[in-house]
Amino acid sequence: MAIENERSVRPANDTLPIAIIGMGCRSPGHANSPELFWENIKHGVDCIIETPESRWNIGTHYSSVKANKGKLSSKWGGYIDDIDKFDPAFFGITPREAEAMDPQQRKLLEVTWEALEDGGQKPSELAGESVGVFMGGFTLDYKIMQFTNPDFDNIDAHTATGVMMTMLSNRISHTFDFNGPSMSIDTACSSSIVALDMACKSLQTGASNMALAGGVLLHLAPQYTVSESKGGFLSPTGFSHAFDDSANGYVRAEGAGVVVLKRLDDAIKDGDPIHAVILATGVNQDGKTQGITVPNGDAQLRLMKETYAKANIDPGKVQYIETHGTGTPVGDPIEAKSVGTLLGINRNQDDKCYIGSVKTNIGHTEAAAGMAGLFKAVKAIQNKQIPPHLHLKSINPKIDYANAPYEIPTKLTPWPKHEGLAVAGVNSFGFGGTNSHAVIQEFVAPEVTSIPPANENGLKLYPLSARDQHGIHRFAKAHNEFLQDSDASLNDIIYTLGERREHHQYRHAICFKNAVDLQQQLQTLSHGAEFAAASTLRTLRKDEQKLVWVFTGMGPQWWAMGRELYQSEPTFKAMIDECDSYMSALTDWSLVDEMLADESASNMQYTWLVQTANFAVQVALAAMWRQHGISPDVIVGHSTGEAAAFYEAGVYSLKDACTIVVHRSRLQHQCRNTGKMMAVGLSDSDVTPYLNDQVEVAAVNSPNSVTLAGEENALHSIEAQLSEAGVFCKFLRVEVPHHSQFMEPIKAELLECLAGIQANTAHTPLYSTVTGTLAEGPELDANYWWLNVRQAVRFVDATRAILQQGYQAFLELGPHPVLGASIAETAEEQSCSSVVVSSMRRKSDEQHTFYHAAAQLFGLGFELNWSAINGRGKFTTLPTYPFLQERFWTEPEYFNQVRLGQSNHAFLGRKRSEAEHVWNAVTDTNRDSFLSCHQIQGNTLFPAAGFIEMAYAAAKETWGNGSYALDQFVIDKALFLNNEHAPNVQFILHHDEPNFKVVSLEDGKTTRHVQGTIRRVQSANLAEPIDLNTIRSAATSAQQHDEFYAHLKEFGYEYGPCFRAIEQIWATDNGVLAKISWPTQLERTTQFTLHPSLLDACFQTLVFTELASANAQQFSIRLPVMLEQILLCEQNNTDFWCYTQITHRDDEKTVGDLYLCDESGQVFGVIKNFIAQSVDSAASGITTRTIDSWLYQVNWLAEPEQEIQETDTLGR
Repeated sequence: MAIENERSVRPANDTLPIAIIGMGCRSPGHANSPELFWENIKHGVDCIIETPESRWNIGTHYSSVKANKGKLSSKWGGYIDDIDKFDPAFFGITPREAEAMDPQQRKLLEVTWEALEDGGQKPSELAGESVGVFMGGFTLDYKIMQFTNPDFDNIDAHTATGVMMTMLSNRISHTFDFNGPSMSIDTACSSSIVALDMACKSLQTGASNMALAGGVLLHLAPQYTVSESKGGFLSPTGFSHAFDDSANGYVRAEGAGVVVLKRLDDAIKDGDPIHAVILATGVNQDGKTQGITVPNGDAQLRLMKETYAKANIDPGKVQYIETHGTGTPVGDPIEAKSVGTLLGINRNQDDKCYIGSVKTNIGHTEAAAGMAGLFKAVKAIQNKQIPPHLHLKSINPKIDYANAPYEIPTKLTPWPKHEGLAVAGVNSFGFGGTNSHAVIQEFVAPEVTSIPPANENGLKLYPLSARDQHGIHRFAKAHNEFLQDSDASLNDIIYTLGERREHHQYRHAICFKNAVDLQQQLQTLSHGAEFAAASTLRTLRKDEQKLVWVFTGMGPQWWAMGRELYQSEPTFKAMIDECDSYMSALTDWSLVDEMLADESASNMQYTWLVQTANFAVQVALAAMWRQHGISPDVIVGHSTGEAAAFYEAGVYSLKDACTIVVHRSRLQHQCRNTGKMMAVGLSDSDVTPYLNDQVEVAAVNSPNSVTLAGEENALHSIEAQLSEAGVFCKFLRVEVPHHSQFMEPIKAELLECLAGIQANTAHTPLYSTVTGTLAEGPELDANYWWLNVRQAVRFVDATRAILQQGYQAFLELGPHPVLGASIAETAEEQSCSSVVVSSMRRKSDEQHTFYHAAAQLFGLGFELNWSAINGRGKFTTLPTYPFLQERFWTEPEYFNQVRLGQSNHAFLGRKRSEAEHVWNAVTDTNRDSFLSCHQIQGNTLFPAAGFIEMAYAAAKETWGNGSYALDQFVIDKALFLNNEHAPNVQFILHHDEPNFKVVSLEDGKTTRHVQGTIRRVQSANLAEPIDLNTIRSAATSAQQHDEFYAHLKEFGYEYGPCFRAIEQIWATDNGVLAKISWPTQLERTTQFTLHPSLLDACFQTLVFTELASANAQQFSIRLPVMLEQILLCEQNNTDFWCYTQITHRDDEKTVGDLYLCDESGQVFGVIKNFIAQSVDSAASGITTRTIDSWLYQVNWLAEPEQEIQETDTLGR
C-alpha cells in the first residue's frame, strides 16, 4: 500500500520495532521462494552440488593438490538457477543494457519485486516515496569478466553502471523510483545483516518510511573461489561441518535475499502481512586480532549483549540463535563460546535453546549469508519448528558442548516451550572483522474477517496480468499449479490478486462460478489458448485510459431485459426499485411488475413502457458500474438515452429524470402508427436527394448510417429507389416515427409537463446529441427536451467531437449493444482507434455479460473495485510474477574460453594473456591421470610426445589449422611429475622468429626442458607408402603386447596401461614394425593431433631391436634427446602402424626414422633422425637424480621476485 510522506516527521527512536512484511529469495536447491527455501532446510536437504559446467570447467580449474597454483581446492558449491536469464522489458531496461548488467543486479531486481509482492505492496504506488534501499555485496565476478580483455573493445556505454558495486542498491532505487537513502554495503560475509541494521535505523530515524534490505552473491568466474581456496577458507570435501570435529572450511554458495521493512505501527495500520518483528540490530568490529581473518569472541559477545539490551530481551529467554557457523576449525569454537556465554545469562535449566547454521544446507552465500540466516530464523518462528543442522557427527573438542546452555538439533525439532512471544537471534560476521546481529520476535496477527461481495453467490473475477504478451499464459500455468496444491481460501486468493498485487499492461480476467470452473479456464489458458473475447481488446496506455459512457436510445429493448440482474444484484435491484417509486407516483402501473411479467403478458413492445424500462435499466447498470469502480470521464446519450446520461452527469435528480422519461414516453405513445422509421446506409448529405416533405432524417448515427422517419408509403417509395441503387435500407420495428414532424402534436403538453424540472451544471463532461457539442447543463431544460423529441439525433457529431478529444474506450449502457458499429465507423473516418464494451446483451446471461464486460474493462487497463466484485478477504501468499526468462550475457571470448575450458588444450593450457604468446601449460597427473602411466623405474616423466603435442597445439592456436613441421626438437632436461604437486610449466612461442621452448618455474628458478622451431608446410605426400606385408614377411623376431611390455619392464620401462599401445611388434635386420592400438583404459579424445600415448608407443619401437638382440642383458635405458624433424598430420583415432628404420645403433645411442601409416600403408607422419640416448645406471637403479643429471645443462635466466609468504591463521 502507498505510504504517507508525513510519517517521516517523527523523532528518532532506535528501539522502535520494525516489521518484516515481505521476503524474496533465490537459494541453492532450486529454492526460488522463501517457501521452497523452508521446505529444503526443514527436510534437511543438502543443496551442495559439484560446480556445473555453466560456471566454470572443473577439469581445467580444479586440483586436489592445494599447492598447485591458480587452482581451486574445492569443486563443490551451492548454485541457484538461471543466473544468465532476465526479463529486461519488465523492469524497463533495454536488452543492450541488460547484457552489460551484473546478474547480481538482475537477481536483486527480481527478488525485490517478489518481496514487494509478498508484502502486498504495489510498486507503482511507491514511486516517488521515501523508500530506502540497503543492499549487501562482496564479489563482482561480472566486473572481472568485462575488464579482462586487454583490448577493452567489449566495454561500452552501459559497462560502468552495469558492474559497479554501488548499483546493487542504486539500480533498485532507479528502477522503482524510490527516493529514500540508497546504499551498497560491503563488509564481506556480514554485509546483508549490516544492510538490515542500516535499513532499520533509516526507518527509526524517519529517513525512510519503507526500506529494503538484502544481499546477493553469484559465482560467474573462478577467480574469487581460487583466492578463497588459496586462503584456506574452503572445504575440499564439499561439506560445511559447522561445529563438527571434521570442520575443514565452508562451501561457497550463491544466493540473493531481500526483505521489505516498515515500522511496526505503520504495517499494522496499513493491514500489511507481517512475517516477524525486528526488535533490535547491532554492528561492531573485532579490531586487532591474531590475523585479520581471525574472529574476536569478546567482540561478538559484547555485540550480542548490547543488542539484546536494546531489544529489552533477557538472553536467557531466547529460544534460538542462527549462528554464523561457517564450519572453520578456528571460527566455530570462538562463536560457540560467545553464543554459549550469552545464552547462559539468567537462563533457567528448563528453558531450552537451540543453535544451528543454514550453511550446512546451502553453503556460505557470503554477502547474502545474513539474509539466509534471517530467512531461516523467521520461517522457524512462523512454523514453530527448528530445522536440522546437517553434517554434525562429533562435536569439535574445542567446544564445551557438555556444559553449553544450548543444543544443536540434528533432526526437525519443535520450537521449545516459552513464555510470551518466540524470540530468535541471527549472527553474521565478516571475514574482515565486522560483526552484526539481529533480534527478531514472533508476530501474532489479529484475526481478519472475510467480507463477501454484495452478490455473495454471483460470479467472481480472477485477474491475471503481465508485462509481455505471453506472460498471461505463464501466469495462468503458475496459478493453475498453485490452486491444485494450495489449501488457501479462494476468497483470500482473489482478494490478494485484486487488491494487493500490481496489475500490468497485458491483462486478462477470468469470469468464473466456482473453483472447478476457474481451474478449467486456467488450464486452457496455460496451454497457450487464446484469451476469451477480452483478448481482442488491447490494453490502453495510461493517458488513454479515459472512458466514455454511452446510453442507448430506442431499439435494444426486449421483454426480459434486466430481470436476471434484478434478481441477483442488490445494487441493480435497489436502483430499479427507486425508479419504480418515482414512476409509480406519475403512472397507474408498476415498473417492477412490468419488468417481471411473463413474455405472454409483457407490454415491453409499447412506447409508454419501453422508454421508462430502458431508462431504469441504464441507470441501474450505471449504479452497478460505479459500485464496481468504473466511472465515466465523458457521457453521451442517444435520443431517449439522454435522460439517463443527463442524470449520470449530475444535471438532473433521479426524480426529475424519471419525470422526463415518463412524460416523454407517455406522449410519444400517443403518436404511434402515424408513421414508420427506416435505417439507410448513406451519409446525411447523400440521402438528401431521396427525401421529400413527408420523410426527414431522424438520426445521423455514423458517417454512412442514417435513420429516416416519415409517412409509411413515402418511405416504401424511397426504399425501392435505394434498393435499386444497391444501398442498404431496412424498416425498423417501432410504432412511433421519432424525431419527425409527427411529434408536433405533443409539443405543448410536453413543455407543460416538464416545466418544473431543475437542470444543474454537469459534474462530468457531457455531450448533447441534439447539438453534437459539449453541454454545460443549465440549458438542458424543458425546451431542450422538445428539441430532443423533434430534431434529428446528431450522434455522429457528438462521437466525432469525443474522438477528437482523444477518447478511445466506450462503455455502452443499455439492454443490448446497438451503437458499437456506429462508433467504430466514425472512429475509422477520424483515423482513430476505438473499442466498445457492452454491459448487457439480449437473451444472454446478464450477470455473466456484465462481469465479462468488467473483465474487458480490466483488460483495457481500467481498475475495478475488487471488493465489490470478489468481496474482501485476507492477504495470502501467491505465486510470484512469472518473469520471461531469456539469456542476456556479454563476455570476452577469451575469458569465456578460459572459464569454460573450451580453448584449453589438455597440455598447452591457456594463454597467460591475449597479448603474449605464453601458455600456462598443464602437466597435472591428478587431472590427466594417464600421465601417471609414463614411468621409468618408479619415476613419472612427462612424455616427449606431450611436448610435441604442445608445440602443434600452440601453432594451430596462433596461426590456424594446417600442416606444421617441428625442426631441431631438443630435449634439454626431463620434466618429472608427482601426484602431490603439478609443476608450474610455460610454453613460450616467439612469434616473429618461430622458436619455442618449454620451461618450468619452481622456487624462483627457471628451467628449460625443450626447445625447437616450428614452421608451416604445404600439405603433401610425406613419404612413399609402406609395404606392411613385405616388412612382416622379412621379420626376424616378433612379440605380442603382453610379452613386449613385460620385457620392457625388466629394463625399467614401467609403462602403465595407458602407455601400452603396441599390440604386436616385429623386428627386421634394420627396422621395426609395430601395430599401434588405442589402449582400452585410455579415454578416447579428439583434441590431440596424435594422442601422446600413441605417439610414445612409436618411440618405444626404437628399443625393440636392442631388447630382441643377443646382447639384451647389456642394454641400458634410452630416452629421447633430439628429433631433427617432425611432420605429423591429424589422425582419426583409429589403429595405425609405425615402421622404424634404424639408421645408427651403438652402446650409447639409437638413431632412426619413424613412419606412421594407416592400414593401407599411407603415411601420415614422419619423424627424421630420432635420437635416443643411453642413460647410465651406475647406481642400483635409475633415480630422478640419475636421469636429471644426465639431461642437465645450466641456463642463466632472470629470477622472478619472491612471493610474500602468508602467515595469518584463517578462521572465518
